[in-house]
Amino acid sequence: MIVKLTQKLPADEPKDQGSILLLLIGLCAILLLVASVVTGVTGVYLEKQKLQALADQTASSAVQNFAGLQGERGKRPTPVLTSEKVSGTSQEFLAQTGAYAEFDGLQLVAPTGISDTSTAQVGLAAVAHPPLVSFIVPNGVPISVESSARITVNQ
Repeated sequence: MIVKLTQKLPADEPKDQGSILLLLIGLCAILLLVASVVTGVTGVYLEKQKLQALADQTASSAVQNFAGLQGERGKRPTPVLTSEKVSGTSQEFLAQTGAYAEFDGLQLVAPTGISDTSTAQVGLAAVAHPPLVSFIVPNGVPISVESSARITVNQ
């Protein structure tokens, strides 16, 4: 029995040596892309939640400054809201709280006004600038929210 031993020379190495490094670099690039997209979406979502909280506060402020009471003598009076009063109070509240400086492009939008004489509706729109991906969407992402508040009289 003859056993022939051969020794591989460095020149005989397989040509796919080092391809795992390319796979790792590609995987890292994909993971960084996914992480930046998730961070951007989360940033927009958090900005929308802050805008929703502001809309809730604005609607609450609008019903606290109602136009007056209406009712017949001997019956329980009901508060009356007007669209003009809701819009004016909402703009005043946003200016006093500094919301215009906190949100980019903040504005009152429809359905700001009333749905009935005791319910105020507030619509807000702004532009959110997501972190890490702002170069992809340089103008930001438009967001809008709606809120309503009802006034009741307790005796």
